[in-house]
Amino acid sequence: MALDELKLLPKETTYDRIYVWYIKGDNYVALTDTEKEIRDRWQQLWLLLCHGRTPEKAVRFMARITGISRSQAYKDLRDATKLFGEVVKTGKDSKRALYEGYANKIYQMALRKTPPDLDQANKALANMIKLSGLDENDPDLPDFSKLEPSQFTINLPPEILNFLRVLAHKGAINLSQVRDESLKTLDVQHTEIKPDEPGQ
Repeated sequence: MALDELKLLPKETTYDRIYVWYIKGDNYVALTDTEKEIRDRWQQLWLLLCHGRTPEKAVRFMARITGISRSQAYKDLRDATKLFGEVVKTGKDSKRALYEGYANKIYQMALRKTPPDLDQANKALANMIKLSGLDENDPDLPDFSKLEPSQFTINLPPEILNFLRVLAHKGAINLSQVRDESLKTLDVQHTEIKPDEPGQ
């Protein structure tokens, strides 16, 4: 759906309104104070996840600082993941990005230890490679084993062919410097094809 086709439904949900607000902004939908509070909770939950908090810890933290119930915090978490998964990436990709962040944090922590825990750093790095798909074949690249070199057959008039044979006998050829009277413009028999006139 194109952005200019986004419309609010007659009975839109809070999720719908916040989603459209992220896509189209204040000029398209004015959120109520309650919707702004919900939007802010979703943002905080998403940021907590992006900074390495587990979903359980993020829910407990949000319930404690905002005073909402844990069940409401879990609903907020679900909606935040759905919203930012759609705004930033989509479903599986948003989780992949989240887990890549976790693996990167583990990688950084392993390198900060004294001495650095290279085994743990390598495991985290391997996880990042696997999550990002760098260990797989790139589906956008062609299968080079199936590509064959192109072969072209060029038919030259006998005079040109003989001239090239003489030049080749002398060694390297730089055709841009060749000035020979034997090379003249050839008038080749041809039939000119005119494009069809419009409407014919």
